[in-house]
Amino acid sequence: MGLAGKTLDAIRLLPFNFLLFERRFLVTLNHILEALAQDNQPEIARLFPTHTFTLIELADESEDEDGTAALTAEVEDFLVLVAFTSNEHVEQFAEKVPDMFESEDDIPAFTANGNELMGFLPTDFGILFNPESSDCFVMSPAVIEQLRAEMPESDDA
Repeated sequence: MGLAGKTLDAIRLLPFNFLLFERRFLVTLNHILEALAQDNQPEIARLFPTHTFTLIELADESEDEDGTAALTAEVEDFLVLVAFTSNEHVEQFAEKVPDMFESEDDIPAFTANGNELMGFLPTDFGILFNPESSDCFVMSPAVIEQLRAEMPESDDA
């Protein structure tokens, strides 16, 4: 959850490498948000694969699959996967739609990097990032397909 709420003594005990990682992560997050806002496809394609996104987990009620279902919505005339670029955005979302969760402190979620996200995102879906926040934006299915074409091949495949 980051450093929020920790005492100064607890922060001093964190290893330097962790703080460096946090700073690099925040720089990458800011870059990806800026690239998305500017529709800078080459930069998005460069940053997107390794960024970690948080998805809200839903109970999967299908009998034939043992997978995890993620929150989806409809925007304009297409379906979107709802994804968050940081835990702070998840917390903002939970505060604005408290009826969606049993507890604001216990939000069922899981993470996926950009490659994983693209791997299980259906071709006719877009992505809604950070709903209920000032950093909210949508990538349409057409933009997703362009991004897939520009992203480097994953080593996972």
